[in-house]
Amino acid sequence: MKTIRFFYDFLLKALFFLYFFCFFCVSLLSNSFAQTSSKVIQDSFSSVIQKAIPSVVSIYVDGMITVDNQKIKNQDSTSENKKNKNTKRITFLKKYFFCKKNNNNYEIRKKFKALASGVIIDSNNGYIVTNNHVVDNATCIIVRTYDNYYYLASVIGTDPCTDLAVIKVEEINKLKEIKLSDCKELKVGDSTIAIGNPYGLPDTVTTGIISNIGRSGLNLSKYENFIQTDAAINNGNSGGALVDLKGELIGVNSAIFSPAGGNVGIGFAIPAYVVKIISQQLISYGSVHRGYLGICGVDSEQNIAESVGMSKIDGAFITKVDDNTSAKKEGLRAGDVIVSFNNRPITNFPELVSETLVAERGSKVRLGVIRNNSMFFINITVEENEKGKNIISEYVDRFFLGSKLCNFSYKMDGVDNKGVKINSIKKGSHADIKGFKKNDIIISVNKHFVIDLEDLKKNLDKKCTLLVFKVLRNNQIVYVICS
Repeated sequence: MKTIRFFYDFLLKALFFLYFFCFFCVSLLSNSFAQTSSKVIQDSFSSVIQKAIPSVVSIYVDGMITVDNQKIKNQDSTSENKKNKNTKRITFLKKYFFCKKNNNNYEIRKKFKALASGVIIDSNNGYIVTNNHVVDNATCIIVRTYDNYYYLASVIGTDPCTDLAVIKVEEINKLKEIKLSDCKELKVGDSTIAIGNPYGLPDTVTTGIISNIGRSGLNLSKYENFIQTDAAINNGNSGGALVDLKGELIGVNSAIFSPAGGNVGIGFAIPAYVVKIISQQLISYGSVHRGYLGICGVDSEQNIAESVGMSKIDGAFITKVDDNTSAKKEGLRAGDVIVSFNNRPITNFPELVSETLVAERGSKVRLGVIRNNSMFFINITVEENEKGKNIISEYVDRFFLGSKLCNFSYKMDGVDNKGVKINSIKKGSHADIKGFKKNDIIISVNKHFVIDLEDLKKNLDKKCTLLVFKVLRNNQIVYVICS
């Protein structure tokens, strides 16, 4: 009995000491691992910064902006007081600005200075990418490199649509270009590093994460498919680099959201794949040669999808396909939903517009399309925009019907049908402004077929926040979205 009790006492003490020994070892290893992880992260950021920072330059701009002041005119006046007042104002402006008479107006020219950043993309030829708004109206551009060399730069080409520009320095001295990422593996939460010249403080580095990918609807430019980051971006960071932990360029910093004028952790960068496409065209042609798809559309919202018998899908809902276009020839139809563009997801119509803006004319693009809840892919050639057409036809506004209508019989696919015809539309009316055309035949509203005016009235009387009209126009089906 004593032997058994002794054995249990010994076992208990052994387990007790083993527990504390294991606890001590785990604590020691945890501290060691934490210190090692911290050092790895620190070393990782440091090595990335040392790799990328020589490719980022500071830009100093002198320029002249011109303002046509309509209020200051050199007019004869019966009022001597008014004449004297204008004379005093003009004398004051001449003292501080360059003024020039132009069609009885005074053209006010004001000097300005600006600070910004840029990224070296071709070290052999001295090409640097920055923002269009940085070099717009510039009369002198000076570039400072990381190793403290200064160069005079000239503008090669600008693209206000994407807010990108390429400048060039002639006297090249050991420039280091950056590698551009294809952005295919970017994910929300990935670490980012912003490098630039905020407030004239060159080679400034800040860190953060990717907050959002494909941010649009900001009204910053025609192209809006930004990478959003919380890395601190301030005045002077424009044109600077946003890099990943490989030291590759994932975006060119372009704008910030700042109600008070300073950084609030919401910055936007133009994706590197867009930078590559646009900069190549600017270097080759001095401008961007854009193509044309020839489609109209809206965001694919739940009400729209349901109205045409589809499940809710994020994408671009096509309301019209223009005649004699590649889209028409390849079978794209009104009512289709585009969900990808060259394997990049499309979640709304502005994203489709943005991707088209950077697609080179003559190139083939692969569209992912949903039709009748089934997905397929279609290859469309981006055509040359010779006639100055919109890149994609205008974004269709929503509309509540208002025009002169009549009952109408028509044939579609050899079958007799009845509907409502728009006999006339007054210029400037809601229908005219929002997309309806004379001789349009209304086939259905929100999936409900319309055979006469009474039928149409019943559908319009229903409490719907969104109306999707299926319309026969010139023997083609189009959709008009209204609210």
